[in-house]
Amino acid sequence: MFSMLVEALSGCQDVVQTAAEGDTVVARLRCSGTHLGVWRGHAPPGRRFECVG
Repeated sequence: MFSMLVEALSGCQDVVQTAAEGDTVVARLRCSGTHLGVWRGHAPPGRRFECVG
């Protein structure tokens, strides 16, 4: 599913923050770009987006 997301939404990803405890690592990412490809059946509107999560 991640590869489908990358194909549909051009742009970049940045690691904002990481945390580790024992053998577990989590990362907070920022992703921004332009919706240029079909995503889950939705036609590409060509709009810019940004999300952090």
